[in-house]
Amino acid sequence: MSPRITKLAATLAIGLALALPALAQPQPTTNLPTESTESNALEAVYLAWPPEDPDPVPWVRTTLQDGRREVLYDSGGDLLSIAVQRQDSGRTLVAWPRAAGNGYDVVLSRFEAGSWSEPVVVAGTSADERDPALAVAPDGTVHVLYSVAGEPPRVYHRQAPPDLSSWSDPVAVSGPKEPAAGARAVFHGGILHAVYEVDDFGFGSAPKRIVVARLTPGGFVAETVATTSNEGPVRPEIHAEGGRLWVEWIDAPGEIAWTIEGAGERFGALRYEGFDSAIEREIFARGKIRYEATAGQAGR
Repeated sequence: MSPRITKLAATLAIGLALALPALAQPQPTTNLPTESTESNALEAVYLAWPPEDPDPVPWVRTTLQDGRREVLYDSGGDLLSIAVQRQDSGRTLVAWPRAAGNGYDVVLSRFEAGSWSEPVVVAGTSADERDPALAVAPDGTVHVLYSVAGEPPRVYHRQAPPDLSSWSDPVAVSGPKEPAAGARAVFHGGILHAVYEVDDFGFGSAPKRIVVARLTPGGFVAETVATTSNEGPVRPEIHAEGGRLWVEWIDAPGEIAWTIEGAGERFGALRYEGFDSAIEREIFARGKIRYEATAGQAGR
């Protein structure tokens, strides 16, 4: 057996061991399943590792509890972000960009009673809308963030009650002069927090800013928590667990940077974790960050 295959097998074995106690989630796809399945059947979320990973693993099945809620779906060469979130009722929500004449619209569906609901259009204007992110409030309110192409591209927000019966008007999260994209969202302390990147010098150029925005009664309040010189994808993410809130992003090839919120809603010093492949990044680097942020001494 080649060293590469041995390394891959060991990595997947560790991932399986971590996944055993976890709760599986339904598999989201752009073509929703029509077959009826048992509502309590074990299903799984699939993650497509980004193409920079040299290992020949285009799809990796994972059931890591509270793991990544982003799924990258390769649609004809376009890496489209699919957001997955679970409601307290046990229903699973999935939002994804659906091809439209103007580019993409953001749609949302819910898995219950063994089948997917008819997709609801959350963002369907004449603009190109994609990169959805989902977060569910403690009261069950569903929040969706997404990117809208334009001059400049911006991040917007809409919300709906738990039954998805109505949606609020779109509200801009990023500033009118900020080229922003790649939002992710989470609830912490009962407040919606979003992270996104701002490419002040244009996408594909550096430096870039990592921005966190909090939803207040007066609207979104944003702060820049870091600047990165990475000209490639930075993929910012935000997590809340165990009373801690932290942000992480790809700061350079083979390196994740992260920072944790401390007293006074201020983010602390930057920390770094290296990785050699996408699998190592997702399982080992992000796993270590999660441990340090929740069980370790980071920010304490």
